[in-house]
Amino acid sequence: MIKIVHPNLDKIAQDYFEDIKDKCIERAIYLRKNLEVIFNGRPHIDLKNDSLNGNSKKSLSNVFLENNKLTNQNHYNRVIQGNCFAWVGTYQNALELITDYLNDEDNLKELILCSPENAIQIETDIKHHIGVNNAGYSVISTIINKIIDYSLFNDFAYGISGELGYNTCPYCNRSYIHTIIDKHRKGLIRPTFDHFFSQTDHPLLALSFYNLIPSCYYCNSNLKGDKVMELGTHLHPYLEDFGNDIKFHILIKDNKPDKSHPENYHLFLETELEDFQPKFQKTFFSKTSGHDEHRGNINLFKLNEIYNAHKDIVGELIVKCDSLSMSYADSLKGFFPLLKTNKAEFYRFYFSNYFYESDFHKRPLAKMSKDIVSKTLPYFLE
Repeated sequence: MIKIVHPNLDKIAQDYFEDIKDKCIERAIYLRKNLEVIFNGRPHIDLKNDSLNGNSKKSLSNVFLENNKLTNQNHYNRVIQGNCFAWVGTYQNALELITDYLNDEDNLKELILCSPENAIQIETDIKHHIGVNNAGYSVISTIINKIIDYSLFNDFAYGISGELGYNTCPYCNRSYIHTIIDKHRKGLIRPTFDHFFSQTDHPLLALSFYNLIPSCYYCNSNLKGDKVMELGTHLHPYLEDFGNDIKFHILIKDNKPDKSHPENYHLFLETELEDFQPKFQKTFFSKTSGHDEHRGNINLFKLNEIYNAHKDIVGELIVKCDSLSMSYADSLKGFFPLLKTNKAEFYRFYFSNYFYESDFHKRPLAKMSKDIVSKTLPYFLE
């Protein structure tokens, strides 16, 4: 796993908040008007005259209604308590408090820009503020999802992924996640965005910038899906990476005379961390096969299994390393100034990947390649 780093990360996040805040606030205001119409006698004409898009208003009003839902904009008189779901009356106070809370720009900013370390506490504080337990929170999440609406993110996803500039998935560093926009400024492809804290369990965090991880489809949907991630059980890409604590290693089998043959190698991730250390817990969790198989990034994203599909590249790297004997490697270093190049540039040309960890996000398998070359040719990379 590689860390998401950008020199202007805070600005990208702040710009995103400035772009999305009005969309959330206008939804909160409109839903609050519905509650006033339902419970406090506010005239229905105020719903019709609200400046929000007509189809959006119809969709938002219908979230309260069990019977006689709105089918066009002339039916606002159907927004009455008698047509509402029973839970609307049961949680009237909580619904009023949450719509008021999310109508406040400062509250919304804290939520959208919260750090991963503070996100769950902020969500817990909001639940306490509106006076609901987990069961009640689950019920009113229907309303929260209409304000903190993840579909709104589609308008900003291309811009954010383009500014971050990550070409590979942070979770696996194996799949490309390019952002490509055509000459007409139409988005063609972009990464998926994974909710580190799941959207189902944490609806208030559905639009939080640092909870949205640009990732590949395989990691996001095929492997993670609805499995739970927490800061105590998994590495968060905005906070941590494998770095030098967790490295790829190879077991050489010599099954085939062709040294580059993939059957000659078994690839695996290893660490010198003790099993009681937090980072070990968040990556490996347990070395016992089948024990809580989704806890730890290596287990959840099946990195050992998936990376063994790339043993052909491992073989090629080993052959290239073998051709650089110690004396030959030393002589190459002497030519670098004459060729107006350096070790990092030579490494990129010869091993077809990036030398520095800060560049690993630019090309798949960059960390794996560096770990193998570093172990095989330590004297060359010193």
